[in-house]
Amino acid sequence: MMDCRALLRPLLVAQGLPAREQGDWLVVRENAPVIGAWVVSEARQLETTLVQLDVQVALEARRVMVESFVGFGGDRQAACLNALEVFARGVLPVLAAGLWGAESDAADVENWTVRGRLFRAVLGRAVIRNRAPDPAAFPTDVIDDLHAALEGASLEAKPHWMRLYCANPTGESPVYEALLDNQPWPQGEAALRADAWPPAEHFWTARWFALLTP
Repeated sequence: MMDCRALLRPLLVAQGLPAREQGDWLVVRENAPVIGAWVVSEARQLETTLVQLDVQVALEARRVMVESFVGFGGDRQAACLNALEVFARGVLPVLAAGLWGAESDAADVENWTVRGRLFRAVLGRAVIRNRAPDPAAFPTDVIDDLHAALEGASLEAKPHWMRLYCANPTGESPVYEALLDNQPWPQGEAALRADAWPPAEHFWTARWFALLTP
């Protein structure tokens, strides 16, 4: 795997999070979760390089958050930067506010109760790629539906993370995916399917990320 710490570090600094190397990781705050980024697959299609870049956050021993991003560009570095740009827009502000105490205008903070347990919910904004319809036409209750779907989950008093993904492939059925703590989350996927998504003639994707801390 290709180590992408050199590309990740400037994004952390821009968020007000200077980081130092420690082994394979970047340390943002002492005694806090560490972060790293690696290219796990790469392909070449005509003049375009495609990569899957995984950002990992080690929350505690044997508990690692993994967020995967597709990037494309003229070469490997350009593709990695493209993938990290999506991370910086939708996930990094959430991690900064939820794990490292840095304020961000690109994340909202709410108090959520799940089965009687109180969590601090840090909610990222939707990241929309390709030729999507007017964002105003997207359903406005995605996050509320996410909260409702969590009532079917048994959450311990520790950090939990959620990723929602929708895609509208041209001429094909829409794709929905929901993950809770890296694992498929049927209740979250059902909530996505139940929302009223706008019709579109072109391919687009949208993803949301959220973090709960006790």
